[in-house]
Amino acid sequence: MWNRFKLYRADGNLMPLLDGLSELLSRAERIEAKAERLLGHEEQRPTATTAAQRRYVLSVPTAPAGLRTNDAPSELDLVVDWSMFVPRILAQKGFGGYESSSMPHFLAALAGAPAGPFLDVGLNIGPYALLARSLSDREVVGFEPTPDLARVARAIAANNGLEYTVEEVALGASDGTALLYLSDTTDSSNSLSSTFRPNSYTLRVPLMKLDTWVQNSGRAPAIVKIDTETTEPAVIEGARRTLAEARPWVFCEVLPGETAQPLQRLFSDLDYSWYHLSGEGELAARDTIEGDGSDFMWLFAPAPLGPEHWERAEAWRSALAKVGPGREIPLTS
Repeated sequence: MWNRFKLYRADGNLMPLLDGLSELLSRAERIEAKAERLLGHEEQRPTATTAAQRRYVLSVPTAPAGLRTNDAPSELDLVVDWSMFVPRILAQKGFGGYESSSMPHFLAALAGAPAGPFLDVGLNIGPYALLARSLSDREVVGFEPTPDLARVARAIAANNGLEYTVEEVALGASDGTALLYLSDTTDSSNSLSSTFRPNSYTLRVPLMKLDTWVQNSGRAPAIVKIDTETTEPAVIEGARRTLAEARPWVFCEVLPGETAQPLQRLFSDLDYSWYHLSGEGELAARDTIEGDGSDFMWLFAPAPLGPEHWERAEAWRSALAKVGPGREIPLTS
């Protein structure tokens, strides 16, 4: 019977039998989860599965002259769940091709911003945090409410001897708890917004204002990166005191049609300079915040950026261009 059983993709092409059965099972689980939520059982966690793991090596960019503040490793060894989105991008493009519009400016900020911690809000598995710990002496704290991503981020840091803290908490405009909506398409789109991406599962996660974390820890940040899939304005709202008093550099994702206007209202009250990290060379400060479909990251600086920043960023751009894709190695090595 099985040799007569065929499944077709939406484009009309044949689908391998095992792939088809796996897709049917996945869809059935999502339908069941949505039914449970409609019946009032909101918090549904995906059934644990054994994801295929891979191990690969990523080259760390060589710091330009005068911009290296520690003994940076030449490469990082990552063992990751291959079902995750960011590891696949890093493997295919390396650090040199990962968010290439914003990364040179972030690495330049590690040397140009005042002393103090780097807070990575929306850590995922930690590309920014890994480079910050590899290429600077700054304290690094990551905030990642998705348990699987937080687990992998901790393991990568530990396996490479890079000390940084992963807080399994979401940041927002209040303290308490919130529902984290797990995207059906990619783990990089998990969000506290129920409407951002199609989702079948939710998790109840701790929620905290960045102001509260700073007050409790006694550590004010010098650099903050925020990528929380449309809830960036809520993170800024919960960080207003810190931004007004500590004046950190803020790298923040702006999604078209989603967050530009609320972010503009918030930053207009904070006396920051705004730069859309799109294109090479010196970038002009902007009067308005607008998202586009390609380069999402903006830099909000507490004062207008001088020529030193642009020179550092271009030096890092050249260094990143020399970094190739990841190199896969056997898990048993």
